[in-house]
Amino acid sequence: MKTKIIVENVGVDAGLIMVADKDYYKKYKDVFDQKFSHQFDIDKGEYKVNWRIKKSWNGSIQGTGEVNITSGVLYVSDPCYIAEDWGKWLKDTNVGDIEPNGTLLIDKMGGDGVYKVELTFEKIKNGDKKSEKVNWNKEFPLTSICRHDLRDINLTTQEIESLDNEDMKRIASKLADAYLENGFWDDLKIIVEDILKDKDKEKNG
Repeated sequence: MKTKIIVENVGVDAGLIMVADKDYYKKYKDVFDQKFSHQFDIDKGEYKVNWRIKKSWNGSIQGTGEVNITSGVLYVSDPCYIAEDWGKWLKDTNVGDIEPNGTLLIDKMGGDGVYKVELTFEKIKNGDKKSEKVNWNKEFPLTSICRHDLRDINLTTQEIESLDNEDMKRIASKLADAYLENGFWDDLKIIVEDILKDKDKEKNG
Protein backbone atom coordinates (compact mmCIF):
# COMPACT_ATOMS: atom_id res chain seq x y z
CA MET A 1 0.00 0.00 0.00
CA LYS A 2 1.28 3.43 -0.96
CA THR A 3 0.79 6.67 0.94
CA LYS A 4 0.99 9.97 -0.94
CA ILE A 5 1.72 13.23 0.87
CA ILE A 6 1.75 16.61 -0.86
CA VAL A 7 3.70 19.18 1.11
CA GLU A 8 3.01 22.82 0.27
CA ASN A 9 5.30 25.76 1.06
CA VAL A 10 8.49 23.97 2.09
CA GLY A 11 10.91 26.78 2.81
CA VAL A 12 14.53 26.31 1.74
CA ASP A 13 17.30 28.58 3.01
CA ALA A 14 20.29 26.20 3.10
CA GLY A 15 19.74 24.54 -0.27
CA LEU A 16 18.29 21.34 1.20
CA ILE A 17 15.05 19.58 2.03
CA MET A 18 15.26 16.72 4.52
CA VAL A 19 12.61 14.02 4.92
CA ALA A 20 13.20 12.39 8.29
CA ASP A 21 11.63 11.04 11.45
CA LYS A 22 11.18 13.46 14.34
CA ASP A 23 13.57 11.35 16.45
CA TYR A 24 16.45 12.12 14.07
CA TYR A 25 16.63 15.72 15.31
CA LYS A 26 16.92 14.92 19.02
CA LYS A 27 20.71 15.16 18.98
CA TYR A 28 20.51 18.56 17.26
CA LYS A 29 17.99 20.15 19.71
CA ASP A 30 14.71 20.08 17.79
CA VAL A 31 13.28 23.62 17.35
CA PHE A 32 10.51 22.95 14.82
CA ASP A 33 9.63 26.05 12.75
CA GLN A 34 5.92 25.87 11.90
CA LYS A 35 6.11 28.50 9.15
CA PHE A 36 8.37 26.64 6.74
CA SER A 37 8.54 23.14 8.26
CA HIS A 38 5.86 20.46 8.12
CA GLN A 39 5.05 17.35 10.13
CA PHE A 40 2.78 14.37 9.43
CA ASP A 41 1.63 11.29 11.29
CA ILE A 42 2.77 8.09 9.59
CA ASP A 43 3.01 4.45 10.68
CA LYS A 44 6.37 3.32 12.01
CA GLY A 45 8.57 1.33 9.67
CA GLU A 46 11.00 1.57 6.78
CA TYR A 47 9.74 3.13 3.56
CA LYS A 48 10.84 3.49 -0.02
CA VAL A 49 10.11 7.11 -0.96
CA ASN A 50 9.56 8.56 -4.42
CA TRP A 51 9.68 12.35 -4.48
CA ARG A 52 8.97 15.02 -7.07
CA ILE A 53 9.14 18.81 -7.23
CA LYS A 54 7.46 20.07 -10.39
CA LYS A 55 8.77 23.63 -10.19
CA SER A 56 12.32 24.45 -9.10
CA TRP A 57 15.24 26.50 -10.41
CA ASN A 58 16.22 23.34 -12.33
CA GLY A 59 12.70 22.68 -13.62
CA SER A 60 10.87 19.48 -12.70
CA ILE A 61 13.03 17.18 -10.55
CA GLN A 62 12.46 13.80 -8.93
CA GLY A 63 14.22 10.95 -7.17
CA THR A 64 13.97 8.07 -4.72
CA GLY A 65 15.31 7.18 -1.31
CA GLU A 66 14.56 5.33 1.92
CA VAL A 67 13.27 6.73 5.21
CA ASN A 68 13.04 4.97 8.57
CA ILE A 69 10.10 6.11 10.74
CA THR A 70 10.71 5.33 14.41
CA SER A 71 8.39 7.77 16.26
CA GLY A 72 5.39 7.88 13.95
CA VAL A 73 6.01 11.56 13.16
CA LEU A 74 7.54 12.66 9.86
CA TYR A 75 9.31 16.00 9.36
CA VAL A 76 9.69 17.62 5.93
CA SER A 77 11.85 20.71 6.10
CA ASP A 78 15.12 22.42 5.36
CA PRO A 79 17.10 21.07 8.35
CA CYS A 80 18.30 24.58 9.19
CA TYR A 81 14.76 25.36 10.41
CA ILE A 82 14.74 22.46 12.89
CA ALA A 83 18.32 21.73 14.03
CA GLU A 84 19.18 24.35 16.65
CA ASP A 85 22.70 22.91 16.81
CA TRP A 86 23.23 23.75 13.14
CA GLY A 87 27.01 23.63 13.36
CA LYS A 88 26.94 20.03 14.59
CA TRP A 89 24.51 19.07 11.81
CA LEU A 90 26.78 20.61 9.18
CA LYS A 91 29.80 18.80 10.59
CA ASP A 92 28.03 15.42 10.82
CA THR A 93 26.78 15.63 7.22
CA ASN A 94 29.87 17.29 5.69
CA VAL A 95 27.78 20.39 4.89
CA GLY A 96 24.90 18.29 3.57
CA ASP A 97 27.02 16.07 1.31
CA ILE A 98 26.40 12.94 3.43
CA GLU A 99 22.84 11.66 3.64
CA PRO A 100 22.29 10.26 7.17
CA ASN A 101 20.98 6.69 7.38
CA GLY A 102 17.20 6.47 7.46
CA THR A 103 16.69 9.94 6.00
CA LEU A 104 16.22 11.48 2.57
CA LEU A 105 18.04 14.63 1.45
CA ILE A 106 16.82 16.58 -1.57
CA ASP A 107 19.34 19.07 -2.98
CA LYS A 108 18.58 19.29 -6.71
CA MET A 109 16.42 22.45 -6.62
CA GLY A 110 19.25 24.69 -7.82
CA GLY A 111 18.60 27.39 -5.24
CA ASP A 112 16.64 28.52 -2.22
CA GLY A 113 12.92 29.33 -2.25
CA VAL A 114 9.56 27.84 -1.32
CA TYR A 115 8.67 24.51 -2.90
CA LYS A 116 5.81 22.07 -3.29
CA VAL A 117 7.04 18.54 -2.66
CA GLU A 118 5.16 15.40 -3.67
CA LEU A 119 6.09 12.30 -1.64
CA THR A 120 4.94 8.72 -2.15
CA PHE A 121 5.72 6.27 0.65
CA GLU A 122 5.72 2.49 0.19
CA LYS A 123 6.50 0.39 3.24
CA ILE A 124 9.40 -2.04 2.81
CA LYS A 125 8.30 -5.53 3.78
CA ASN A 126 10.50 -7.90 5.76
CA GLY A 127 12.95 -9.57 3.42
CA ASP A 128 12.56 -7.07 0.60
CA LYS A 129 15.96 -5.52 1.26
CA LYS A 130 17.73 -8.86 1.23
CA SER A 131 16.21 -9.74 -2.13
CA GLU A 132 17.38 -6.52 -3.78
CA LYS A 133 20.34 -6.64 -6.13
CA VAL A 134 23.62 -5.33 -4.80
CA ASN A 135 24.14 -1.74 -5.93
CA TRP A 136 27.75 -1.61 -7.14
CA ASN A 137 27.60 2.19 -7.48
CA LYS A 138 26.42 2.98 -3.95
CA GLU A 139 28.97 5.27 -2.32
CA PHE A 140 30.24 4.97 1.27
CA PRO A 141 31.97 8.17 2.44
CA LEU A 142 35.44 7.68 3.91
CA THR A 143 35.75 10.76 6.09
CA SER A 144 35.05 14.46 6.22
CA ILE A 145 36.78 17.69 7.11
CA CYS A 146 35.49 20.71 9.02
CA ARG A 147 36.90 24.12 9.92
CA HIS A 148 37.78 22.95 13.44
CA ASP A 149 40.27 20.53 11.86
CA LEU A 150 42.20 23.51 10.49
CA ARG A 151 43.12 24.51 14.05
CA ASP A 152 45.33 21.43 14.18
CA ILE A 153 47.49 22.80 11.36
CA ASN A 154 47.92 26.10 13.21
CA LEU A 155 45.79 28.36 11.00
CA THR A 156 44.58 31.60 12.55
CA THR A 157 40.91 32.35 13.14
CA GLN A 158 41.08 34.99 10.42
CA GLU A 159 42.53 32.50 7.92
CA ILE A 160 39.93 29.86 8.77
CA GLU A 161 37.00 32.27 8.54
CA SER A 162 38.22 33.50 5.16
CA LEU A 163 37.52 30.03 3.70
CA ASP A 164 33.94 29.75 2.43
CA ASN A 165 32.06 26.48 1.82
CA GLU A 166 33.30 26.22 -1.75
CA ASP A 167 36.90 26.58 -0.53
CA MET A 168 36.31 23.81 2.00
CA LYS A 169 34.86 21.54 -0.69
CA ARG A 170 37.96 22.16 -2.85
CA ILE A 171 40.22 21.30 0.09
CA ALA A 172 38.30 18.08 0.75
CA SER A 173 38.43 17.15 -2.93
CA LYS A 174 42.19 17.75 -3.15
CA LEU A 175 42.73 15.72 0.03
CA ALA A 176 40.80 12.83 -1.53
CA ASP A 177 42.89 13.07 -4.71
CA ALA A 178 46.11 13.11 -2.68
CA TYR A 179 45.06 9.99 -0.76
CA LEU A 180 44.22 8.16 -3.99
CA GLU A 181 47.72 8.88 -5.26
CA ASN A 182 49.48 7.95 -2.01
CA GLY A 183 48.57 4.54 -0.68
CA PHE A 184 44.76 4.40 -0.96
CA TRP A 185 44.63 1.26 -3.11
CA ASP A 186 47.22 -0.58 -1.02
CA ASP A 187 45.35 0.29 2.18
CA LEU A 188 42.03 -0.71 0.59
CA LYS A 189 43.36 -4.15 -0.37
CA ILE A 190 44.79 -4.84 3.10
CA ILE A 191 41.64 -3.70 4.93
CA VAL A 192 39.23 -5.61 2.67
CA GLU A 193 41.30 -8.80 3.00
CA ASP A 194 41.23 -8.45 6.81
CA ILE A 195 37.45 -8.01 6.83
CA LEU A 196 36.93 -10.99 4.51
CA LYS A 197 39.09 -13.12 6.84
CA ASP A 198 36.97 -12.00 9.83
CA LYS A 199 33.77 -12.88 7.96
CA ASP A 200 35.16 -16.29 7.06
CA LYS A 201 36.06 -16.95 10.73
CA GLU A 202 32.56 -15.98 11.85
CA LYS A 203 30.99 -18.19 9.19
CA ASN A 204 33.10 -21.23 10.08
CA GLY A 205 33.01 -20.69 13.82
